[in-house]
Amino acid sequence: MRIALRICISMLILAFTLPPLFAQNCVCSGFNSSRADSGWALPDGEVFARARGNLADPTLFGASGVVNRPILIGSGVMTATADTLAGFNVFFTGWTQTATYTAAERTALTNAVNNGMSMVVTTDDTGHNIADLFGVTLEDGGAGINTPAIPDHPIFSGPFGRISQFRGSANAGHYRGWPAGTVTLATSASGPSMLLIPRATLSPTAGAVLFISDVDILTTFNRDISTNTSDPHVPVTDALVMNIVNFLCVQNAESVAPHIVLPQIADGAGNSSSLVLTSTSTEPVTNTVISFRDDNGAPLSLSIIGQGPATNFSIGNLERNQTNTYDTPGIGTLKSGTALVRGSPLLAANVIFSLPNVGVTGIGASEVAGGFDIPVVPQPASGGPRDILTGLALSNISSKPANVRLELWDVSGRRSDGITFITIPGFGHTARFLFQIYPNFVFTGFKGTLRVVSTNTLLAATALQIGSQAGQFSALPVKPLY
Repeated sequence: MRIALRICISMLILAFTLPPLFAQNCVCSGFNSSRADSGWALPDGEVFARARGNLADPTLFGASGVVNRPILIGSGVMTATADTLAGFNVFFTGWTQTATYTAAERTALTNAVNNGMSMVVTTDDTGHNIADLFGVTLEDGGAGINTPAIPDHPIFSGPFGRISQFRGSANAGHYRGWPAGTVTLATSASGPSMLLIPRATLSPTAGAVLFISDVDILTTFNRDISTNTSDPHVPVTDALVMNIVNFLCVQNAESVAPHIVLPQIADGAGNSSSLVLTSTSTEPVTNTVISFRDDNGAPLSLSIIGQGPATNFSIGNLERNQTNTYDTPGIGTLKSGTALVRGSPLLAANVIFSLPNVGVTGIGASEVAGGFDIPVVPQPASGGPRDILTGLALSNISSKPANVRLELWDVSGRRSDGITFITIPGFGHTARFLFQIYPNFVFTGFKGTLRVVSTNTLLAATALQIGSQAGQFSALPVKPLY
């Protein structure tokens, strides 16, 4: 009996000290398509189908996913009551008409938020708006392009990537008034377009309330997601929705996206790189970490003079206006990959490449975007034609394999013989010359544009022109497409 008692006590101790084997589901729901106009409803609306698919993907949200919390899409509701809202962690209003909200529903929604439910209030116009329930004033009219006001907020720098710009479609509003404690997260040319009332602001047990001035910011409406047309907005929308859900479902969600992505750093066979890091902050920047990833997305061990070989290393304080340079030795087998810098949005960086018998050039950090436009032009020649090659480096900023569509355009438009596809592993990297990507395309004398678009993840990109003679080495401008 005593042995059984000791075993029972031991099991109780383990139950209270060991972490749970499975994270609890975060249940997201909202008004259904019978209530929200034209099917703009998270639980079952057509334009939210892609978002639902991402949220249900166990490699993104799940016990072994990017975020260790499964997402369950709850049944949509026609009418908000204490009973129908019970058990929801996050509630999306969708494109629901203002006039349909009853006094009883407004009370039920207020009580649910005060009791811990978070809410995403989408407010395209005053005809589809319940922002006033929380003291927020909406005005009609808004611009399509939105920019984060707090770039390091977890919604814009979460586990699914850094969001530099995002857009909606069709109707959009903007905000002109809000209660104390509200945070402006993003703005458009018309005014604030995303607001947040943080947890525990409306009451000690209240959930967060996120206001978005256009429901289409979260959907694939007016975005072509077919394989026949590239649309760089789609992966941005994907990442934004997933970062939002992560922030609302994970109590202590943090900013984890790198501040700087350098899509190409190389060392070996006489090729060397110098990573130049500058602080523009007026205060010391602490806890800066530089890490490297290889083509397959695994940690890449790179030798840094004075640091030795490592997949990452930390830097002490970077003082105001301080610049540090980290050089590779250029010996051994050639290897290349992505360099990531986490530390502060006030850091700047570039990589200076040195190629034997060719020269030196530098590339800056890449924006993180859904796609890029890159010029493809012959380098000016002196003394006759020269063999000048265009090289492209891409980094995948997601755990999922990136499906990338490449298109060559000339003065007549998109060329049918210039469309091809490549796949980059999760967090992986690729560096290729265009003749390797297009083995049957003749680039001699070609002038045009290379359009690079991911159909499902965010990318970083850089491009170089490389020849075989001294001085034939230069960086190309890369224009991000959001």
